[in-house]
Amino acid sequence: MDNNIKFSPATQAVVERLTEELKQLTTEQLESMIRDMLKQDMRELRRKYPEAFPASARPLALAMLRRYASMSAWNLSEVAHWARGGVDEAHQVLGEMAAEYLNRGEPVPAILAAYAIEQLHPRIGRRGST
Repeated sequence: MDNNIKFSPATQAVVERLTEELKQLTTEQLESMIRDMLKQDMRELRRKYPEAFPASARPLALAMLRRYASMSAWNLSEVAHWARGGVDEAHQVLGEMAAEYLNRGEPVPAILAAYAIEQLHPRIGRRGST
């Protein structure tokens, strides 16, 4: 988690608890949770689980999505698909991942490179956002 982000004490406690719970999840549990989150209306999830969705919990959601994308080429492809469909968090994670590969001078995975090229293409560009 980015140490520059300042949370209220109550939010910090929730984020720390959720971070510890996230570390205990199996790959299958994490995949299921992320798919459910992206399939459902986020307003409904916030209504059902208000303590899990404080406004400042976005970094945790991004961390979950990044971990999921990093697990396999299939998962990275799925996150790219969600980003193409307008999921802002997926778009942000892919952009950050691409920037990190480039900054380290490492080869960018083909799926990530293709997504970045599509985003820069003047006639394709980014689809609608959610």
